[in-house]
Amino acid sequence: MAMIKCPECGNDISDKAKICPKCGYKQRRKTNLQIIAIGGIILGGILIVLSLVLWFLNHQSSSDHLLSEEQTSEKNEDDKERKKTVDKSSEDSVETSEMIAEGEFVGTEDLYVIAAFIYDNHLYIAVRNESDKPIIDFSVAYTLFDKNGFSTTTEENGYEQTSVEAANIMPGEYYIGTWSCSENSKYAEATVENISFFGGSSWEAQNIKTWANDTRKSFTVDKHNANVAALSNDAKKAVKNEYAKLSHEKIAYTNQFSSSGDYQFWVINTGEKGIAKIYIYILQFDKDGFAVPVSPYDMFCKNGRLSGGTINLAAGKSDEFSDSLFFDASTYRFLSVISKIEFSDGDEWENPYLIEWILTNSLGH
Repeated sequence: MAMIKCPECGNDISDKAKICPKCGYKQRRKTNLQIIAIGGIILGGILIVLSLVLWFLNHQSSSDHLLSEEQTSEKNEDDKERKKTVDKSSEDSVETSEMIAEGEFVGTEDLYVIAAFIYDNHLYIAVRNESDKPIIDFSVAYTLFDKNGFSTTTEENGYEQTSVEAANIMPGEYYIGTWSCSENSKYAEATVENISFFGGSSWEAQNIKTWANDTRKSFTVDKHNANVAALSNDAKKAVKNEYAKLSHEKIAYTNQFSSSGDYQFWVINTGEKGIAKIYIYILQFDKDGFAVPVSPYDMFCKNGRLSGGTINLAAGKSDEFSDSLFFDASTYRFLSVISKIEFSDGDEWENPYLIEWILTNSLGH
């Protein structure tokens, strides 16, 4: 038995007592029915809470499922787009392969063919390195034509080939190769076939035969002459510059013990800076107008070589200079142009049209 306080007077009474012996307050005891009712209310509340939790979880799962379906749909769309891209890329690759397989010529701009011409039964091909890497070796394909523009190439594939080993052409530099050719050939067209760069990389043209066929079909003497005329226009620009000019050039035989002649010339400094060194490119010809070989001094072509050197000429001044025993005994006439100037302050100038001048004027006179 436990003691409790009477709710009315506060007297200690038994929890079993129905009436407080002091004040007569009747105790209110919960019946079993009341207890069951209260328990039912509590249980119902718990069930309601559980129902709400289950509904929330089920709704969240449905939302996640819908989101998953949307994401899956988006992914499928992305996959379709990627597949389209891959398919398009594959189609492009197939088209490129098909075009090359069908014979499309694929050339290069890394080694630019400036001109190809024939002089004195020799083929000359001039190229310029347009890449940013030194070119070690290269080869060219070419076709030949007679004076009427008909092909003289006898190879079955329609073109001939030649190569240059250890050319060692730096970026921006020129190279002129010379090869013998048939006597009845008058004109030539050329393209680069392959290149070996410094460092081990290489390049090779695709479908050279297509280039040869197209070139033979489209070549005309008039077209060739038009190209030569354009080259000649650039060559004229090489003759004059704003820094110096040549004057009173001549061949002088001053050494009684040699048949070779001296190159005598005047240099006029027309610029505003002192000139430390000057270099002059000279082409030599015999009395019939044919090239005079100058090996082992030849540069760019068999009858061309450099002269000049230190002159130390102040701005606005002029002076006479000479290069002893420069000319071969068979040289009857020559052509000259300033190729490079080194100024007293360390600056330099190089003739940007030197190669065009050489190609135009080395054909003979």
